[in-house]
Amino acid sequence: NTPGRRPWRKDKQHGPRGRPCLRCPVWPSSAAGSAAWPRRSRWRPTTPSCSRRRRRSAGCGSTASTAPRGCRRPARTTSSPTTPGRTATTRRSRPTPRSSTTSRATPTSSTSGATSRSGPRWWTSSSSAVPRPGSPSCGAAPARPRSGASPCGRSASSPATPTPFRYHYYKFEFVVMCTGKYGDVPRMPVFPPGKGPEVFKGTVMHSLDYCKLSEEETVELMRGKKVVVVGYKKSAIDLANECAQANQGEGGQACTMLVRTLHWVVPSYSIWGLPFFLFYSTRFSQLFYERPNQGLFRSLLCRLMSPLRSGVSKFIESYLSWKLPLGKYGLTPDHPFVEDYASCQMAILPEGFFDMADRGLVRFQRASAGWCFSENGVVLDDGTKVEADLVFLATGFEGKDKLREVLPKPFRDLVVGKSSMMPLYRGTIHPLIPNMAFVGFVESVSNLHTSELRCRWLSGLLEGRFELPSVKAMMGHVAGEADAMRRTTRFYRRHCISTYSIHDSDGMCADLGSATLRKGNWIAELFAPYNNKDYKEQ
Repeated sequence: NTPGRRPWRKDKQHGPRGRPCLRCPVWPSSAAGSAAWPRRSRWRPTTPSCSRRRRRSAGCGSTASTAPRGCRRPARTTSSPTTPGRTATTRRSRPTPRSSTTSRATPTSSTSGATSRSGPRWWTSSSSAVPRPGSPSCGAAPARPRSGASPCGRSASSPATPTPFRYHYYKFEFVVMCTGKYGDVPRMPVFPPGKGPEVFKGTVMHSLDYCKLSEEETVELMRGKKVVVVGYKKSAIDLANECAQANQGEGGQACTMLVRTLHWVVPSYSIWGLPFFLFYSTRFSQLFYERPNQGLFRSLLCRLMSPLRSGVSKFIESYLSWKLPLGKYGLTPDHPFVEDYASCQMAILPEGFFDMADRGLVRFQRASAGWCFSENGVVLDDGTKVEADLVFLATGFEGKDKLREVLPKPFRDLVVGKSSMMPLYRGTIHPLIPNMAFVGFVESVSNLHTSELRCRWLSGLLEGRFELPSVKAMMGHVAGEADAMRRTTRFYRRHCISTYSIHDSDGMCADLGSATLRKGNWIAELFAPYNNKDYKEQ
């Protein structure tokens, strides 16, 4: 701001007056004590920008200490006290420059690196380290300096200063979200004030945290304690079984399961000696069930086949009621088995689970009306008290919340549709979110097979082997899937394709130009179960 000084010109490549060129960070010497943005002198560049060729020759990508030719600022050189004869360019610190990009990243405590089409950019404070030209700063994360050390690794003469956050941006043409539906974000029950886990004197743990413990730690945690497990699905059943095994012998305590909603459980994939998938994974068996966007003929066929569909469900229920002591413990659901299968709610029992219940190591307590915490355990809405030292919450996960945290505001509210399902065309593409795909958010009997087939379909889309239909057509297809789920099961708030998995795979194979009929003859095509091997790449 010297009187008579000509103001600094502002253009696309250089910052406003008094701010450094974001393309050409200068690496200060260790004698400077702390790295800083270079201070602009009374000079004017001969070119309005730093060309990539000049930056490669004298700036980013080399170890030269002078600035690129595109930014001919005078540099005073000093000799480093630690390395005689070593020269480096030092400048007085300047305030943090503002980014010209429109997007923003969330600050994190770790250092990360990025590149953009306009060259590398760093957001640091006046006492932060500026990446060295020629270091991995043009695409990789520079090393975070230690406390009390200069950015180049030598001890600094000035007091240690904290390393600030750094913002970096990557630019992509397409993003695939594979964050998963299970894990990371637990689904926690909500309680009235004064009735939550804060009043409980024992320990409360979600199944997500339990999975992080070693086998020895889990045994030590549960041994000799009164344990309550909230839930009656796969995680809850496995957790109760491990608790019973840890409490065998003298001094062991029984594990109590709080069951709100009953679901059918299966001991194995065999029903009266017949393969389980013979009833649901053949083309003939899937003729009985609703599928998305079916025509009038298919709708009439489903109605005509409804007695046969109910008969298959009753046949499986009879086997489960005979094989398992469901009636003895009051665990027989009041809905057909097919509704659990169509909504992917069926759980496979661990071996010997009900043997533990017969020995008194596992107890079942219905909590249909709800429950809350007390000082010594939990209290059901009917007044029943259950003492506990340890309460496990096997209440599931909120996989969609992870997406809400990642997506920007315009798309955050589009993650869940009106039916509480993710509106994904082919289980992959959201019609209203451009340049993004989602893999792993559709359930079936084999989630690995379902995700792998969608990865192949997505690869074909990105390779240009086929084109997506219009947004209106994709939204109609998604709405048809939700309607089919609603007509099949009361638990329709999950994107499950178990009852029309073959039809779903046929659609993706047709898009890719692959064969939809995968069996050797028409008899096997109708009555043989489809599995992962049938979709081996040809």
